Amino acid sequence: MLWLKKLRNIKKNLSLTKRQDFKKWPEAKYKLVYFIAAYKNAEQLINLVKTIYRSNNLYYLNIDKKSPIVFYKKIKATFKNYPNIFISRSFVTWGKWDQVGTALSAIQKALMTDYAWTHFINLSGQDFPLKSQEEIQAELAKQPQISFLEGEYFPKDHNYAGHLFISFLNNHFTKTLVRVDKVFHELKFYKGSQWMILSRDFCEYIINGELPNKLKPLFKKIYIPDESYFVTLAANFPKKENIIWENKRFIRWTQGWAHPHILTKKDLPEILASQAYFARKFDEKKDKEVLDYLRLRIL
Repeated sequence: MLWLKKLRNIKKNLSLTKRQDFKKWPEAKYKLVYFIAAYKNAEQLINLVKTIYRSNNLYYLNIDKKSPIVFYKKIKATFKNYPNIFISRSFVTWGKWDQVGTALSAIQKALMTDYAWTHFINLSGQDFPLKSQEEIQAELAKQPQISFLEGEYFPKDHNYAGHLFISFLNNHFTKTLVRVDKVFHELKFYKGSQWMILSRDFCEYIINGELPNKLKPLFKKIYIPDESYFVTLAANFPKKENIIWENKRFIRWTQGWAHPHILTKKDLPEILASQAYFARKFDEKKDKEVLDYLRLRIL
């Protein structure tokens, strides 16, 4: 029968495609994946990337489309000859799904690019490492299944909990009528920091898991989903023993915890005393010397 012959040909072609695609995969050689979101201070971003750059890592940079085109072109030109640095340009709006979506896109691409890396690390263009790449790689290599996040559970009766989940309506923030954890009774919903170090195992769960894909449409309507989506998935990850609730970041908060303090030379004693892998937030226009000092210290 003609239809049966066509079906067999489709199956044969699919099988050949899978085998051919597998052969095209590069040799398993990458250790870490970095995702960096940035929108300003081109020289500071370039300095950050060059400091953490190693040929055995993968780097995904997303430049906010709201930033000047000259900023994007400068970053693109600077790293055009780096085969393991991939640069995208898309709109990222604070408080909306964009921030999660760009990170998920980087995770998915990294999983398809190489099958050896152990951890995915997200940074902003205003972060900076406190340890060398060799130190970070060595420490993470000892615990390849462990993910590092920072989050907190708020019970349903907590005063703050009612503000965790807010939907968008006509570009205005309006509280949802039903909280997410009242729909999914079996889950605990967390809120915390968007900065994280995720194991490959957890990344595969995020992309392919049933729960993440079930929650994704809902979290697209949530206010500041980057502070709740990943930590909520971590809190409900089947392998909870592989989650450590510490994200390896040094951050000082000001203005009632609303915004991170811009770190300067005055903060160095406290920065250097920490065991964090990265610190934020820096601004070269306010204090470039602190970045120069930290770079020389770990190179």
